[in-house]
Amino acid sequence: MPVTEDLLLLVALAGGFALGRAHPLPRQGLWATRATILLLVGSLGVFLSGEGPISPLGVLLPSLLVAAVLVGATTLLVRVISGSRSRTPRPVRGKLTRSSWLFPPAILSSLLVGYALGSLLPSLRPGGPPGIELFLLALLFLVGWDAQVNLHSLKQAPLPLAGAFLGALLATPLLLLLTGEAWNVALATTFAFSWYTLAGPAVSQAVSPTAGLIAFLVNFLREDLTMLTAPWLGAFAGAEGIAACGGAASMDTTLYFVTTYGRKDAAALGLAVGTVLTLLAPILLGVLLSGI
Repeated sequence: MPVTEDLLLLVALAGGFALGRAHPLPRQGLWATRATILLLVGSLGVFLSGEGPISPLGVLLPSLLVAAVLVGATTLLVRVISGSRSRTPRPVRGKLTRSSWLFPPAILSSLLVGYALGSLLPSLRPGGPPGIELFLLALLFLVGWDAQVNLHSLKQAPLPLAGAFLGALLATPLLLLLTGEAWNVALATTFAFSWYTLAGPAVSQAVSPTAGLIAFLVNFLREDLTMLTAPWLGAFAGAEGIAACGGAASMDTTLYFVTTYGRKDAAALGLAVGTVLTLLAPILLGVLLSGI
């Protein structure tokens, strides 16, 4: 990824974060963010179509294995570092909206629609989709605008943050073994911390569409596995374990699971962990993918 593009992404993120301190993101901002994500993922599908037929087994299976190791290793590390077993929590009442369940299938549908359009209209493919950089800048600006963190919640974050970083490091060798990618590309994939709409386009542009698809799937599946296994993660490693596995998504998508299967009062923890990792991921990917 070119240095100029890295700087633009960081400026967009920082600009949104600064604006959010003065003017919170309005309710309509959620729909703007989701629309931007769908457009970005659709652009990734168009870009991916230039690679020709993709073997589902050769891409999906390695991505699923790496995502599973990420979740498992991160949970175990949080438990070991904390030095104690979490009391099995009683699920608390919470509201998981219909849109929260429907959005992941919508994202996959957007990827497939983009791939189909790129296959049917090859003229869209040369040089990559013209909107991919614009959509990525818009997404980082909106995410920065919506990010919320305070000093009290940051004091709770070191344990899950340490688990997230060490879990990413432990899963990287498996990704290297299964895909043959360079070490910095593998690290960029695992250090996206479940932010798949950043990892997929960034790795696609810096390396190849196929590498970008793997980066997208690893982080997408990591988020999904966190949600699916949250009752067991919470019983084994508490809210800290769920927040570490959710990574950047702990500030939004997986926050419900942090409070439902971790602790009812753990919302600040999830927000802090998710915000810190959301702010760090673009920096880490920029450094790791620079000069490729």
